[in-house]
Amino acid sequence: MVRVLFLFLIVLFTTTSTLHGSPLSTVANKDAKIVGGKPVPSDQFPWELSIGLAKNQRGNAAQRQQAQPLYKESTHHCDGVLLSPEWVMTAGHCGVDENTHQPLQPKDLLVGFQSKDLDQVYDHGRLPVAEVIVHPQHRHGVSTSPNDITLLRLATPFPNQQGINTGSTATGGASAYACLPQPSRASPHYTGKLTSIGFGNTHALYYDLSGSKIVSGIQPSRYLKEIDVMDISDQSATNQRSIYCRGRPDLICITALQDPDSTCQGDSGGSLIYQGNLVIGITSFGDNKNYDATRQVTCIGDTAYTRLSMQTEWIRSHVPSVCLR
Repeated sequence: MVRVLFLFLIVLFTTTSTLHGSPLSTVANKDAKIVGGKPVPSDQFPWELSIGLAKNQRGNAAQRQQAQPLYKESTHHCDGVLLSPEWVMTAGHCGVDENTHQPLQPKDLLVGFQSKDLDQVYDHGRLPVAEVIVHPQHRHGVSTSPNDITLLRLATPFPNQQGINTGSTATGGASAYACLPQPSRASPHYTGKLTSIGFGNTHALYYDLSGSKIVSGIQPSRYLKEIDVMDISDQSATNQRSIYCRGRPDLICITALQDPDSTCQGDSGGSLIYQGNLVIGITSFGDNKNYDATRQVTCIGDTAYTRLSMQTEWIRSHVPSVCLR
């Protein structure tokens, strides 16, 4: 950043994490979100959730419904991936306070459900968290840290009575729970089109040259969105777009298939999907570059994801029921 350090420690924490209790009241958090792309159909990717900060969630339903749409959308912190009725996966830095670099407490986070519309998620209210488990080898405060993964245990099981199919994809339905790759220390190249999804910002972000202040571009998303991307991890020796995968088999580097599509602030923890239903990575950090004499630009199409095949043994140690294929 200042390349990566900038976009995802600036960017990987989501819009609300630096808002000090009032979304959009100051420089927004910095997690990745989707620029361009298209809204996700209501019956696709049911495992994708919105994680919010508890300090931005108003108390009762009536108060929440009276909030302005922009406030509701700005309370999104990071994407989450539902692994079982009680467990949600997200990026490691999403479970860490970006100011103190200490793990967040369960009371700090809430997990949304039931909708791909952030206004509805906010109105309905998010679920409380009982436990935050940041990977023990995650380097807090380092935006390009390996092991960028956190598990959240919900205080009560995820409700499956809301018209959500919790069956197996093998039976023809879209399971509410994500399936992950089998454990492997290899770093295979994924051919063909991949899909990246997230609730993040919908416009490229422009920062001052110090990387400390957003100059323009804050446009929170209302809906879960998707973009088409391709794996360029195997080009790290020759392609600057995948330079962050050089010597980093724990990462998957992608580039968008179409401009101006990109992940952006708020998409951290969001799914990278292979063949429509296998979650092979979660959004970790992205690139930025100098735009002119006074600004840097982020959300420009190139992103690094935590490679989940190298994390599934650790995930399974906490979530034995996780779907692996």
